[in-house]
Amino acid sequence: MPAKIKISDLDNLLRRYVTGESENKLSREIGVNRWTFRQRLLEAGIAPRNQSESETLKWASMTIEQRAAQVAPAHLVSKNREVFESELEQRAITRQLRGSKIVVVETLLADWLRGAGLSITQQRAVGRYNLDIAVNIPPIAVEIFGGNWHTSGRHKIRFFKRTPYLLNAGWHVLIIWIDSRHYPLTIECAKYIIEWANQLRCNPTAYSQYRVILGNGQPAPIRESKFNTPAIIKRFCNGY
Repeated sequence: MPAKIKISDLDNLLRRYVTGESENKLSREIGVNRWTFRQRLLEAGIAPRNQSESETLKWASMTIEQRAAQVAPAHLVSKNREVFESELEQRAITRQLRGSKIVVVETLLADWLRGAGLSITQQRAVGRYNLDIAVNIPPIAVEIFGGNWHTSGRHKIRFFKRTPYLLNAGWHVLIIWIDSRHYPLTIECAKYIIEWANQLRCNPTAYSQYRVILGNGQPAPIRESKFNTPAIIKRFCNGY
């Protein structure tokens, strides 16, 4: 029979294991294999921890900074993972059903249009996107913009992806700029949409159109800040 391996300072090693240090670490420290150290645990009446117990003890002993460093790679993978189109479309449907993004001014305009006999859906899902107000027949996507932030940063980038998507999907697109001081939403805006819808009914084969107006129903000024320049309109007409 081979001689039993002697481990010096065994009592201290056992105490360190009980307080949280791992079998692997302690066995490497003293130069024996893990199973030799486990045999000493069993002889001392100490039940070895399973994987779940080891993980729980490890996390409990970590500082906040150590925990953050531990999960950082997983967060990075989650952040950079591919989001499939079907997932984005399902999110849009959920937003429509919940109506979580509806604001008061949109509901006011939607009610005026319903009162005129138009079929209206608020936050209607179209692919991955949601429309503020959808005139269902004829298909008019009505988007209400109330701040200059729409024309900058990621909002601008999204606009130039979203609008061609809607046009290519067969929707006419109407952008309405409102300003509580200079051009608030009025019934004239609703009248503009009703008249346009009537025109489109008379010409159901018309190509998708893009228009920009103010909250008072008047045409928006020809400015890039209103997404209403010949270059922008041409860009949408010609596609990408």
